[in-house]
Amino acid sequence: MLRVTQQKLYLHGHTSTARFLVGWTVWPELFRHFLSIQNAHKVERGIRVQTALKANKVDIRHLLALPVTDHAHPYKVERVWEKCYHKMDPGSLTWYGKWYRAKVLCMYEAQRYHRWGMYTEDAIGARGWFSRASRTRTPKAQLIHGDRRVVRARMLRTCWYTNLPRDKWTHPVDNVAWYSPYIMMVLDEWEEKWGFFGGTEVEF
Repeated sequence: MLRVTQQKLYLHGHTSTARFLVGWTVWPELFRHFLSIQNAHKVERGIRVQTALKANKVDIRHLLALPVTDHAHPYKVERVWEKCYHKMDPGSLTWYGKWYRAKVLCMYEAQRYHRWGMYTEDAIGARGWFSRASRTRTPKAQLIHGDRRVVRARMLRTCWYTNLPRDKWTHPVDNVAWYSPYIMMVLDEWEEKWGFFGGTEVEF
């Protein structure tokens, strides 16, 4: 059973406007730097994959055939709350580590998706062309279960105004990235075909 994390110093929901205004005031170039960081991550991911393939002499097709939740998959995404549970012992953390762990769990709690049995990846819509293309290569069973979780969450939120019983909340360890790796695969293939930095995450 999950305990409710105290929401300290986290602006979310109806206070998100203040969070964005403070961010733009303190750091005006926030979003431009964010896009630069995203492009740098793409370069590092490509170099890391190529280095691993040359060192181990592994066929990339065998790795891509693995589930995206497998740690051997080139596009495996590990959420920050997974790291807090797998790699952080609360008893051996420093004061900064305890604060960081509390902040991450506070962020996870503020999303509220887990209270309705959803995964964070279930909230990714199919509006962008890259999302629609990634749905064609995602296993059908995962898509069906993800859509069902979204429908149940909408009913709980808009019709019944309640949450699931606490023992049925989604645990951070189970809240894995099952959909976004396919989106990154689609974007990388598009950039490889039409230009390395041709595709951005912003759709106009």
